[in-house]
Amino acid sequence: MNLKIKDIKKLLHDQNYLEFDRLLTTIEKNLEKKTIVYILDDEGSTLNIIHTFEELEKFKKLMIQVYGIYGYF
Repeated sequence: MNLKIKDIKKLLHDQNYLEFDRLLTTIEKNLEKKTIVYILDDEGSTLNIIHTFEELEKFKKLMIQVYGIYGYF
């Protein structure tokens, strides 16, 4: 599964937390199926690879720190 960081940033910048939550749910479902999730930059280079639920939690925490979306949780 490939996701672009600019799309994730846009969701958070626009405070579209419902869609961000849907994205996280989709990522979780893919991880359950043992599908690796790649976070890509604008040029398609890999920024982050998510293999496990622990890595997903770290990614969520990073997004929260960057965007200060404390109201999300």
